[in-house]
Amino acid sequence: MSDTSCSWELRLSAPLLYPVIVDHFYAKFGKEEAITCDALIAHNGLGDNMGNNTSGEATSCPTGVDIVWCSLLERKWYLAEIDFSKKDQEWVNNLFSKGYEGYGTSRAEGPGMIRMPYKKFNICCLPGGVVRIYFSGGISRTICMETVYQGEETHDMDDIIIHGLKFNRSNSSRYWDDVSDFYDFNLYEGKYRKELDELKKEESSFYEFLKNYRERKGVIPFGLWNDYYQRYDYKVQVVFENEKESVQQEEKIRFTNGESYSRKPHINPNNIILNPTPIREMSLYWTVQDRYYFCNLFFNEEETFSLFKKAFEENKGDAGTLSINVSKYNNFIEIFLNIGKASYKFEKVEINISTAIGLHGSKDYIYSNCNYSHKNKFIGF
Repeated sequence: MSDTSCSWELRLSAPLLYPVIVDHFYAKFGKEEAITCDALIAHNGLGDNMGNNTSGEATSCPTGVDIVWCSLLERKWYLAEIDFSKKDQEWVNNLFSKGYEGYGTSRAEGPGMIRMPYKKFNICCLPGGVVRIYFSGGISRTICMETVYQGEETHDMDDIIIHGLKFNRSNSSRYWDDVSDFYDFNLYEGKYRKELDELKKEESSFYEFLKNYRERKGVIPFGLWNDYYQRYDYKVQVVFENEKESVQQEEKIRFTNGESYSRKPHINPNNIILNPTPIREMSLYWTVQDRYYFCNLFFNEEETFSLFKKAFEENKGDAGTLSINVSKYNNFIEIFLNIGKASYKFEKVEINISTAIGLHGSKDYIYSNCNYSHKNKFIGF
């Protein structure tokens, strides 16, 4: 059992296109203590911490979680009662004890490296009853526990949910005829059916996942997330053609499994993720004298998984480097995955580059291959 003193908040997440509705949700800590949060529905992205207010205060490391949730597009309820193994508990305790290398974001904190704590304990529910667990420290770092937990399908909610969701449930009220009616109501099916054009106007927050659901005719791609969580032995490196004058100031990288880190090479260079999953997005800024350059890279799902699989299959046992090559004039970027003696070029990354005089100066776009926006999306994120 954990005796490490720490405080943290509880969060819920799920893939953007595969929403969940939660009913019973408690994170455990200390001696038979627990906290909950006001999460009801989630489709915010893997390990994303948006929303939710934690009820209660956690004073020691989490030891597990109990959760009952509805995987809406599957039309199923799942139950998971998770208690960390001794090995996993030691990993969690060590994580909270050490924190990570961050940096100050205010004048009072100063410009140097700061040892930052993990503050968010995030439970992510995936299709098929799979549960992944994340820990985050502000915007600077999010990591995913390696252990995968499996919930069990339950029908205990069938006769309960007809009396309402957890915030308005009353045995004297009946909101739905049966559990199937509950699913139809939330998916706009059966007697509640609405066409996509109508949903786009009236229920914009539901439109995207319902559009995906109907286009796939209700088929859930359960094996999809195997690629999202596959780790590889590689690192990300920024290479400037104008290496004498260019100075990298910061990078933020988001990976396919929801992990991310933000680092300033001159302040917290070691805040990286070892053996990460494939890259999904990257934000980068650098300086050349008094001019700042800002770049956003949005990787293509199909190309990314294809190149990573091909590169590491053809060069087994070798470590790789994802090279972000910035041109001499700072207005063009090429990206290669180099492994062994082989090099694999990315052709479908959407890139935007802007520049300004000073960090907070007015920005002007100097390059975009996607009309200053982007369409690359990872459908399982």
